[in-house]
Amino acid sequence: MIIIGITGPTGCGKTTLLCEIARRGGFCIDCDALYYSMLRTNEALRADLCGAFGNVFLPDGSLNRRALGSIVFQNEEKLQLLDSIIFRHIGLEVERIICHEQYVGTKILAIDAIKLIECGLSRFCDATVAVLSPEEQRVQRIMERDQIPEEYARSRVRAQQPESFFRENCTYSIENTGSFSEFEENAKLFINKLIKELQP
Repeated sequence: MIIIGITGPTGCGKTTLLCEIARRGGFCIDCDALYYSMLRTNEALRADLCGAFGNVFLPDGSLNRRALGSIVFQNEEKLQLLDSIIFRHIGLEVERIICHEQYVGTKILAIDAIKLIECGLSRFCDATVAVLSPEEQRVQRIMERDQIPEEYARSRVRAQQPESFFRENCTYSIENTGSFSEFEENAKLFINKLIKELQP
């Protein structure tokens, strides 16, 4: 099985690349969606969060983001502890999914994670790909996608790793600088070439 890690800052167009992998029958792990699902269903993760930060869950079982945020965002040590807990549990679950997909005969698997490098998921990958785009285009895409004001979109963009981080830590990078249709075509060509390179 070929495993491809997809990463890059928000608003760059990672979904387009993932769609190309899915069209070829690939299985895609969305680590954001996986994390939010695990917050409700993974008792080990929930127990570790409560052990580290107190009861940070609401009566309905959902995460009390405001309470957790008030603990970690003013304390770098606690933020690092939170990341280490999340990264460990996500890594275990991704590994479990990979084993299952290998068992059922999946040929291509993609891991979509904005913190693919930081959380160590790149260790599972045959190649890692950073999807990159100019800041102004990213801001506009995020504003349209999430229906948020420009100032908030810019703060989200600037809170993430710089482009240089992804270039230095990924095997490949692909630029999304034009229209959606142009990038869709470029993504198709890129994935075709990458799969051919990675196939034994």
